[in-house]
Amino acid sequence: MQRTNINNSQYNHIFRYLVNITCDRIKFDNLPEEIDDAFLRYQLLLYGKVLFFKHKDTHHVFWYSGTGIHNEYHIDKEFLVTNPWLDYPQSFTQKFQDTEAVIIYSDINGYIEDTDCGLFDFISEYADIISAIDRSIYILAKNSRLIAFLTGQTMSFVESAKIAIDRVFKGDEAFAIMEESLLDSIKVNPIGEKTEYKLSELIKTRQYYVSEFMQKIGISANQNMKKERLTDNESELISSVSSISFDYICNNINSCLKKVNKLFNLNITCSINNPEPVECSQLDSNDADQEAKEPEIKESEEGEE
Repeated sequence: MQRTNINNSQYNHIFRYLVNITCDRIKFDNLPEEIDDAFLRYQLLLYGKVLFFKHKDTHHVFWYSGTGIHNEYHIDKEFLVTNPWLDYPQSFTQKFQDTEAVIIYSDINGYIEDTDCGLFDFISEYADIISAIDRSIYILAKNSRLIAFLTGQTMSFVESAKIAIDRVFKGDEAFAIMEESLLDSIKVNPIGEKTEYKLSELIKTRQYYVSEFMQKIGISANQNMKKERLTDNESELISSVSSISFDYICNNINSCLKKVNKLFNLNITCSINNPEPVECSQLDSNDADQEAKEPEIKESEEGEE
């Protein structure tokens, strides 16, 4: 099997992880059995809209395109669905009128402007950031085994130093004896300093962006990060403006479902799914525990007279 590029595999893993979390934020009740619940949530949240219609006595939700025929509000009133399943092998496409199909949208802009307005770009942006941090952690961890560069004035000194160091690391003795001139000619340039600190900061930064993503889609996950390292007035304002409102999303979907229910005599509803709070990271837990603990003061025992 061909090895996958590490950059792409890391991004894909993070993207799919965030998609799963996002799609779990809403749920449908009373869906007809033939409709795939996961497909419906995926299409609505990532791409903003689907077409609900009935074909061969069963209900379906598919992606669609307009035929160019609009109503008085310049909104599509004729829809084209392309899928080999429809009437294979006679036809791969079928047209539906707005009297026999309903657009379900999660974003009103997708309905009015006839464009993709889901959360795909939002999720992709965070997947880019988090996967970039993961690559940095991977590189730092891989290079942490390189402690220092040893330099000498001539190649003979370099080769002699290499042999001596190999003998120390590969041998059983706890000491090594080298010529004084060899030691004097070798210079050590450490490159592994603060590696542990850098790794810790990268992990904390990763946790921050995962936590921020969770907060923006309405899931409590503070990752136990220190407040002063995360927010200030400006970033809090930006976060509040850019947060995703699943109340709006559910309201839009339910507004469309009213038309669906009336047209097809159904009783489908959409609501917010509130998952269990994400467990906090143990990183920095020692600091938090230390701040929470108060020193115990034992009363001195009175001596016997």
